[in-house]
Amino acid sequence: MSKLITDWDHDAQIMEQYGYRTVKRLLRDDFLRCQLLARQINNSSKEELDLLHDYYRLSSIQDDNGNIFDLSTSYKRFLPQTFVAASFLLALSEPELIVALPTGMRKQTSIYPVQATHLIALDADRYNTEKLYNARPDIAFVADYSNPSTLEALNKQGIPLFTLKHVNSPEEVQNALLRIGHIINRPIEAELLNYFVEAAMLAIDNRFNMISSTFPSTQQPPKVLFLKHHLTFSTPSSHTLTGKLLNRMGVKQLLGSAGNPSKHAWTLPIHHEHIRQMDPDYIIIATSDKDDNKRRFLKKQIFQLLKEKPNKPIAFVNEALQENPSQYMVLAYYDLYTALTRVN
Repeated sequence: MSKLITDWDHDAQIMEQYGYRTVKRLLRDDFLRCQLLARQINNSSKEELDLLHDYYRLSSIQDDNGNIFDLSTSYKRFLPQTFVAASFLLALSEPELIVALPTGMRKQTSIYPVQATHLIALDADRYNTEKLYNARPDIAFVADYSNPSTLEALNKQGIPLFTLKHVNSPEEVQNALLRIGHIINRPIEAELLNYFVEAAMLAIDNRFNMISSTFPSTQQPPKVLFLKHHLTFSTPSSHTLTGKLLNRMGVKQLLGSAGNPSKHAWTLPIHHEHIRQMDPDYIIIATSDKDDNKRRFLKKQIFQLLKEKPNKPIAFVNEALQENPSQYMVLAYYDLYTALTRVN
């Protein structure tokens, strides 16, 4: 990670040297800090690293329900009820310390390699309640949308519940990552991964801004039609990770999301007639990475709906990544960058 962070920093310096404006990079103190962390991780023995973990670890931390967790307590076995927490745990801890994975996570093999997930025997569903209890997790990571009966069962078993409620933006992802890192006593690894995520996002910003600067200036932001398809078409709202990432790229509002009556909706339906009336500059469709037949079908369908406005560029992105507010948002952001800059 530290090598890539260094390469991106050098790229930014080169861009500055050639006169590009608004070049982004880690602050100098942050850059030096991540280099120090990488050296401590790579050059320390297990005993030395354990001492560093204890040195860097906070004394307490708060979850999104306001509960304070005393970190003098040692949490050794973890039960993630959400993809967010499980993603962080797979990156920061050993698989044998993870009691179970959220249902459906194993299917996303393009994100979570089978070599890692097969080392974790259980799925965190209601059918495995007794097995989960017998696995004796020290702490469970839950969300405000977790199944109430599951939360009640965990409470009755005396398992502490660390709640993450709001993880929808890059800032919220990074905050959650750091907190989980302290809970599981991997503060150095979590901080370094956090710097990596930030540096990667800045590097994508720089590439996007550099390419954008080569096109004629326009007063109008790009008109982007972002579609999901499950029986019918829909578009994500500005509350979603996709909406926030596109906003970061200058797409202030997705086509089809205007006039939304619900301020808290995650997706908004789009009817065929609405699509016919649109004149997007870019069309992005989120699908499974492996579903080539569906991609061909949807592309043909969109071409038919926009037949009076031919030659509109259509790009596909990985739906699982767009719905995964974790460190993998870097890949989601890169997908969107590619979709908005590809040449057809």
